[in-house]
Amino acid sequence: MFLSSEELGQKLRAAKYVVDPVTLEVVFLASRMHKPLLVEGPPGCGKTELAYAIAAAAETVVERVQCYQGISEEKIIGKFDEDVQRLFLETQGKQLGDGWSEIRDRLHTLDFFAEGPLLRALRYSERPCVLLVDELDKVDYSIEGAFVRSGRYKKRDGGWEFVDWETGLPSRLSVKLRAGFHEDVARGRAMYCRFGQYSGALDQIRLCLEHKAIERRDLERICSELGIPREFDVAQISWRPDYDPFFYRELSRCARRVYLFRGEYIFEVEKALVVETPQLGHASYIFAKPRSMESFLALYTKISKAHIRRNCDNVAERLGFLGRVIHGTNPRAWLNEMCQRLGEKTKSGSVVTD
Repeated sequence: MFLSSEELGQKLRAAKYVVDPVTLEVVFLASRMHKPLLVEGPPGCGKTELAYAIAAAAETVVERVQCYQGISEEKIIGKFDEDVQRLFLETQGKQLGDGWSEIRDRLHTLDFFAEGPLLRALRYSERPCVLLVDELDKVDYSIEGAFVRSGRYKKRDGGWEFVDWETGLPSRLSVKLRAGFHEDVARGRAMYCRFGQYSGALDQIRLCLEHKAIERRDLERICSELGIPREFDVAQISWRPDYDPFFYRELSRCARRVYLFRGEYIFEVEKALVVETPQLGHASYIFAKPRSMESFLALYTKISKAHIRRNCDNVAERLGFLGRVIHGTNPRAWLNEMCQRLGEKTKSGSVVTD
């Protein structure tokens, strides 16, 4: 991939990433040996940016696995889209004939599989991508144990069928619970009892948010049409377990309108736009207030943050990108800098307009 560490250093500098000699050598050797890198450090020190800089140097892309407590294999690998399978059967089922094996094989192709970042990374054939497993420490459940596979033959429908299973041996189970875990569980149970029956409808809304940004009031109207109770907070549609409500709450106080897009919140304040992922280690992206919100969203939803940082095809200038504020370890420092950038002031710990 890289002929020498000097070549790698030049390409990283071209990607506007400054790296020390030791890190440069480690990255170069990892690329030559096809080994992964474990990067540790405080929030905002450039761990994630290193992955994007390496991808830029290698002229490839980044596939990102964002870790959090409770992340499942489906989020990492992907899953079969049952709605698409059902739609296919309703529209094309007659052409498949009556052979169940044929139908089953057709439905279990990648055409009906919603790929997760890990599977997408494995499927890059011409040029390997950079697989970023971000915030691995958030997955803090450790299980030490062993399983024994057993099986036996059972007679079924005139034939013998081998049935196997796995039995867990006694082991040590170590679980680290974060502060406030039990309160979060209680709130989650209460919310599920109230809104769990609408999970299918909410999943459909999340699917829409993967492709377009929708304003909060429009989401409230959609939820109302789907029969979801009015007290449901639509911000929860994109909320993740490791999000920090501080960042969302402070920006919400001065927002005139809020849009949801994927796992982000787009706040329209008096003098600017703020794109926020309310999570430690991320950054708030600030844009000049556009003449047309519709034009801004049409462009923003088609590019990535990496494109904005590197100003690919002049996209940062077209969007009116002004800069970003790293969350860091001190939320109050983030709040003060945001107030300065937005031309606003704090009052009793809240952001208010001058």
